[in-house]
Amino acid sequence: MRPGGDLLRRWRSSPAGATRGVPAGLEKAWSEVAGAEVARASRPIGLNDRGVLTIAVADAIWSQEITARGDELIAALAATPAGADIRRLRTRVADQVFSVGADQVSRPPVLPPSEAAREAARKATRDISDPEVRAAVERAAAAALSQRNKSD
Repeated sequence: MRPGGDLLRRWRSSPAGATRGVPAGLEKAWSEVAGAEVARASRPIGLNDRGVLTIAVADAIWSQEITARGDELIAALAATPAGADIRRLRTRVADQVFSVGADQVSRPPVLPPSEAAREAARKATRDISDPEVRAAVERAAAAALSQRNKSD
């Protein structure tokens, strides 16, 4: 067995799935700060000496959601005794950590782009001559702008 596989096997067989490298109380603080839905699909698994908290997530969608909410989550965690040293979040897809099947974990809501985001995307893509390419880029830009504005 490879060394990484051995580490994962030992972690998974530890009592009650105890998290290694995470300060006492941080899992509880994460659940309270992130909310029940996010906490079901994620778990803090390590905090390094530079203040980077690694969060295991059920899938890439939850990684994106946590990344988008990063500043908000860091600020809320920093206000707790267990999270005072956290400076940054890092996510890792680790679906093997979660006993819940992927079909049982709800996804973050996908909201349609705002009118302001659509207008900004139209302006940004107006010089693209191919109408199909312009429409595709406009949709992607509007979605990206909405996501960025959501996390601001």
